[in-house]
Amino acid sequence: MDTDINFLLKMALPTIGTLPFSLALEQWRWDVFSGKTDVNAGTARWWQLKNDLIGVKAPVERTEEDFEAGAMYHIIVTYPFIGYYIRTIIQFQFYQSLCQAANHTGPLHKCDFYRSTEAGEKLAAMLSMGRSKPWPEAMEALTGQREMKADAILKYFQPLMEWLEKTNEGNGDVIGWESTTGSSASLCASMWMMCLVTIISSIIY
Repeated sequence: MDTDINFLLKMALPTIGTLPFSLALEQWRWDVFSGKTDVNAGTARWWQLKNDLIGVKAPVERTEEDFEAGAMYHIIVTYPFIGYYIRTIIQFQFYQSLCQAANHTGPLHKCDFYRSTEAGEKLAAMLSMGRSKPWPEAMEALTGQREMKADAILKYFQPLMEWLEKTNEGNGDVIGWESTTGSSASLCASMWMMCLVTIISSIIY
């Protein structure tokens, strides 16, 4: 069990840990592009998103002269960051589908479809489309789904979620942080898996 938790924690750092960062950066970009946020007042909005979604605050007081967002390469070259967010979710959809093709049983994080002819054929069928078909059709060819869903990533990290809930309760830890807009940040911190689903839904739809 300890080995599984250590593995899942290691996997969560470059996956789950990047989602709020990607979302905050992309939300800031779209707020500015849509006119919802004046770029001359962008620093305040930048740190509001950083606080509410990620749980970090500026180490010292910031003003509009600082403009931290401008230090991000993706902001300067207007390169969408949402792609990083999306790929983090759908890679688990793809992985789960290939595991199902390989007739894997047991926890999803223990799946290995290496040498599975069925999984290889399913992946090849999708890749052979190249750019000839819209992406929903390519996704459907592999997963049977035409939309991005969080089911697979939730299932993959479910053992870790259960362990975190039990460990935090046993230690009496207070989960979350003070939000600038209410209690949503604290809720997301303590129920990060369910919050993940909510965030994904708000982005897609």
